[in-house]
Amino acid sequence: MRRPDPGAGWQPVPCPDDDALVIGALFVVVSGPPGSGKSTLAPGLAHDLGLPLIAKDTIKDALMSVLPVPDVEASRRIGRSAVAAMLAVATESPTGAVIESNFHRTVAVADLRRLPGQVVEVFCRCPVCQADVSHLV
Repeated sequence: MRRPDPGAGWQPVPCPDDDALVIGALFVVVSGPPGSGKSTLAPGLAHDLGLPLIAKDTIKDALMSVLPVPDVEASRRIGRSAVAAMLAVATESPTGAVIESNFHRTVAVADLRRLPGQVVEVFCRCPVCQADVSHLV
């Protein structure tokens, strides 16, 4: 996994309890707009933390391979269903998980707060000129 270059404007954010052990489950929510690098970052993060990766797009793609998707609204319903399935699977993990999705914060915040453990968000963003534009069309 490629690490950010501290000289390129990235700086670690110190936590007041950096030396504290995480007790119980840890849920790392990797979110951000389409094309911002979530799917690139999340697998390496899951590996480094020793946590399972649960990605919404993987679940949505599987659902769309067996369910009819006649229009955009059907795709959106399947997307919402994929998020519900992703969170249900994550909730069952005794160690936690890295959860990757383009969350709608106003809808997802209550569901994320119900995860049974510590929740940390990694928000991906980048200038539009650097985004993976294949996700935007």
